[in-house]
Amino acid sequence: MTYLKSIFLAVIAVILTATNSFADNLGGFRQLIESGKVAQVEQLLADLDQAVIDNGYSDNNKLRDRFRVFETTHPDYVRFLTDWSKANPNSIYQKTAMGWHLNHLGWITRGPELARHTHPDAFEQMHRYFDHSTELAWDVFKQRNDFVPASDLVATHYLHNRGEWPMHVFVWVAMDANTSLGLLEKIVYAYNPKWGGSWDEVKNLCERYAHLVEAADWYNADACRVTAVYDSISVYRGRDKEVLEWAQNQLDTTPDDTVVGARWKDSIYLRFDKATPEFMVQNFNPANDLALNEARVIEDRYGVRGFTEVQVPKIIEAEKRSLALDPLNPDKLETVANKLVWGNKMWEDPQAREQFLSLTRDRLVYGHYRPKNWLAQVSSVMSGPEDYVSVLDAREFFEKAIVLSNYRKRYLGGYFYVLSHGYRQLSTLRRNGSMKLYGETIDAQALFEEIKCPTVQAARLFDHVCPADEVMSRECRAEGFIEFPSEFLAEAERNNICPAKLYSPIEELNYEVTPNL
Repeated sequence: MTYLKSIFLAVIAVILTATNSFADNLGGFRQLIESGKVAQVEQLLADLDQAVIDNGYSDNNKLRDRFRVFETTHPDYVRFLTDWSKANPNSIYQKTAMGWHLNHLGWITRGPELARHTHPDAFEQMHRYFDHSTELAWDVFKQRNDFVPASDLVATHYLHNRGEWPMHVFVWVAMDANTSLGLLEKIVYAYNPKWGGSWDEVKNLCERYAHLVEAADWYNADACRVTAVYDSISVYRGRDKEVLEWAQNQLDTTPDDTVVGARWKDSIYLRFDKATPEFMVQNFNPANDLALNEARVIEDRYGVRGFTEVQVPKIIEAEKRSLALDPLNPDKLETVANKLVWGNKMWEDPQAREQFLSLTRDRLVYGHYRPKNWLAQVSSVMSGPEDYVSVLDAREFFEKAIVLSNYRKRYLGGYFYVLSHGYRQLSTLRRNGSMKLYGETIDAQALFEEIKCPTVQAARLFDHVCPADEVMSRECRAEGFIEFPSEFLAEAERNNICPAKLYSPIEELNYEVTPNL
């Protein structure tokens, strides 16, 4: 019996060792999650956590990487997190993973637009996600102030939620427990002038904590401050050019073979005026979210002809691989969808069009507060870029986009643009009565009557936000105007077209759509 017991324990040890080895890389870890192996994931994270402690907190990155996996919209991962919270609701690993997942959902729900172009409901939903994420992060931090994946999350949420403790108290406790490079960078970013901090506070933080970071012998107060500028370069470019010049000087005098030097020299943003075509091409990364913009810069600014055309297939493949890990992320879906229509091929290739429409539908799952995502749905009812007759079928999408953008001038102008084209087109066609258009029989007169009032309404709203003296400004201008809203309204008054819309108070013309799905 003792012999059999020994054999059994040995087999179990081999299985556990094999499992840990299998999951010692992110691919293996993902497979455990996708297979629903809650107990194995919990144990693996506990082992990595203990290894960090045993190694004197010298390297937190492997543990960090495991939790970043949960920044996803993948249905299998969402299901796994739900099962995990039911199986082990008090686990610090489960709470931290859920916290990072909710943080991710908060940002993608809010979207990338400026606050004035973001609907209040988007902010409300974002804060619901953030509040829950913050609660989980603090719960873990108060149990384990040395557990850096949770500390990272607390520091991240100081940007939008006030913490349970004053910021300086949190910084002192967290950095004393685990002086992590990644955590320090997140704290320094939270003290950025953009979020109400100052350059003096950034300098003081770097002076106090940078020399305590043991993970990298190259890291010091100057490297800390340079990184702070790098992470918030637009702020310093606009507010404090002396700080930017100081950071550039640090970069210029830093040897290429140091980590901080390599990191900065890979950035085209700081050294835009000094970059050479060779440097740009050599450092081009098709997996970068901004890869298409960078390819155009290389081609247009630096004269590397044909570079964009060569890179687009590589960019699309890189984005598809990224999308597979976060399949309902509206940012990634938008990037891939837009690259499918490169050169306007979507209207010529039925397979590409169907793929594009599938991607645009998926964008609404977590991106339904984003006006661009609703505008993308227009392609599902318009048979081509010149199909202005079908704009009536797309009214819901156009108007929802306008409401969600808080009546942004650009969206109102675009809507008036397509409506007025349809109006003029049908005005001409109605003389022939019923006729075939785009392969279908239409009653042009009936459609003309139907499009009149929406066009007047759009013209009035657009004219209100972009009066005649501003209509050619950057925000108001729409490419291809056949007429200005003031001209259309003057004609409408002469012919008494749709007086109910023409003379109603402007506040009564707002679109009656709900921003939610």
